[in-house]
Amino acid sequence: MRKVLAFIVILTMTLSLFVSTATPSSAACNKDNPATFSPTWGSVVTQTTSDGRSHQTTFSFRLQSGQVQNLHCIAHYLEIDFELQGSGLPGEWSNYKLETNLPGGIKDTPVQDTAPRPSVTNIHTNKLRANYTYYASIKWRYYVAATQRQYVRMLWTPSYWDDNWWSPQAWLCSAYDRDPRWCIFGVEKVATKMRRCYFPSSMGEG
Repeated sequence: MRKVLAFIVILTMTLSLFVSTATPSSAACNKDNPATFSPTWGSVVTQTTSDGRSHQTTFSFRLQSGQVQNLHCIAHYLEIDFELQGSGLPGEWSNYKLETNLPGGIKDTPVQDTAPRPSVTNIHTNKLRANYTYYASIKWRYYVAATQRQYVRMLWTPSYWDDNWWSPQAWLCSAYDRDPRWCIFGVEKVATKMRRCYFPSSMGEG
């Protein structure tokens, strides 16, 4: 007889996802206001089993028309990271499963990460649609004691493809046969962090 452990939904957030809650602007290539190129509507749902061994986090969001246009103006690609803290997992960890409906979205390869940061990369910004619900969901197994303060924080990073011969990181792209996991790099100065979402049942400060 197969034993099925019920998941306990511990957080659904449908209000202000990001620290910035300013009204989106229609200005082209506005890099100063995150609300013009990152979602202001969405949800983060975190789940765990009663034995503390199986976990899942799902990020869902919608973009307005102006946000889609401005995001593509800023960058041709997008990366979405699940920053996990308090889990006891090592850096450069990739033992998780990814499900997503994001156009082009694939599981990224961790490189020199000091903390676990599952990622969806190769998201094509020119294929994102306004007012459409997208999601990315990760599942993993790892024991987390009830006393540990585990939380996830989403990171939204416009990104670019780099295979230029003069770039110090372009050799990675060539060495791995132009695999997107090794060719797409984030524009860190415009990366946007979400509020942290704790396991098991509360949301902390931004």
